[in-house]
Amino acid sequence: MAQPLYMALLLLLVYPALVIASILADASKKRLLGLISTTTYSLLSILLVPALVAGGLPARINLPLGIGLYADILSTVYVLTSSIIVLVAGIYTYIRYSSISDGRFAKYGVLSLLLYATSLLVLTDNWLVFAVLWEAISFIAYYMILSTSRDTGPHYTYYLTMHITGFMILVGAALLYADNAYDMTRSTGETLVVPALLLAAGFVSKAGVFPFHYWVQQVYDNIEPLYSALFSGIVDPLGVYGLYRLASAMRLPENYVWLLVSLSLVSMIISIIWYWGARRLSSMLAWSTIYNMSWMVLALTLPGMGALALLLPLYIMCHGLSKASAFMTMGVYGGDYGRIRRLYPHAGFLLAASILAVEGAPPFNLFIAKIMILKNTFASMGVAAVVPVLAWFVSSLFFFRILASILFPGEGASGEGMGYSPGLLDALIAMMIVLNVFAYWIVSCIAGGGAII
Repeated sequence: MAQPLYMALLLLLVYPALVIASILADASKKRLLGLISTTTYSLLSILLVPALVAGGLPARINLPLGIGLYADILSTVYVLTSSIIVLVAGIYTYIRYSSISDGRFAKYGVLSLLLYATSLLVLTDNWLVFAVLWEAISFIAYYMILSTSRDTGPHYTYYLTMHITGFMILVGAALLYADNAYDMTRSTGETLVVPALLLAAGFVSKAGVFPFHYWVQQVYDNIEPLYSALFSGIVDPLGVYGLYRLASAMRLPENYVWLLVSLSLVSMIISIIWYWGARRLSSMLAWSTIYNMSWMVLALTLPGMGALALLLPLYIMCHGLSKASAFMTMGVYGGDYGRIRRLYPHAGFLLAASILAVEGAPPFNLFIAKIMILKNTFASMGVAAVVPVLAWFVSSLFFFRILASILFPGEGASGEGMGYSPGLLDALIAMMIVLNVFAYWIVSCIAGGGAII
């Protein structure tokens, strides 16, 4: 009982004080205070993971009003991944935006609030609390778009999409609560058609899967790369997390399952088609996010995925760390990847490694996750499995083309550098890439030594 109690005390007592300190630092423009509070918060969250593992997973603690905290392998890996990304993002903010004085720099309060709300959301066991926190995260994400977007279109699109579908999630959660099925961590074994439809629609919209894919590129092309890293690594995978909890809590109607399979396959096809027209690295990474969310949704909805409890955490960790490293490298050194390699050779190799990790090339562990999903897809769908195989092949062609441009830049890839190289940021980005290589071992340790394959 000591470890779950430790988790509850950190979440409910210590963390809010650090979040408030981050917000006050933004208000008073005391960036050192913001750096200290946000990085301390992230480090405590990272240290929380071995404490939970030592206490044994799953861990549960009951709070008043029928609310509780529940940590299993997936939620623990999610907290770990989010904490690592926010830790690097806090230091990124201090170094990258130290010379900007017009208020457009990334806010420490946003980083801390996002990590706090995300941690509570993946650790709650109550559908209504989940729905409220989901809406809170949508507001935080909306602020990130609003504060840095170069155009008004993306934040209107995101605001309307997320709040309409967020309302659907709230109604679905209320229906489950009325049916006495409020615990999202225990399976009822029932088929609740209307709540399942409302919740699934909301989760698919957050993941950016077709037909809710339209907002992703608009947002990613118009916000700071740091916020793109937070969207791709932390916010968007929440849709997959919600689908996992939904599929675990009830028996989904068979037509829902095959609808989700179809939507994920359509999203893959749309992504690889749009790769042809993408001229900016941010656009390609945006479509890659939709593409990878589709892989995860496919894994969730196909039958017979016995190792899903370990495979999904592995995929989420690998995707989050690889996208964060790619977007942050691009944000520090600019979007011209040929120029990055010519002016900053070490940064060029970091970006090249990030792209290999995004695409799932060995030794990066996204390769293991995709192979396992393909194996089950062939067993369940037969010839239809050619779609993810083709999508992976075409996606690899485009990303390897970028890889060649980074490693062998053309004569036109020149320009002025920043005059310095932020070595600490390079080291932190390299750390995320290295963690990606060891993600299989990390997830296996959290699972108590369980084998993923």
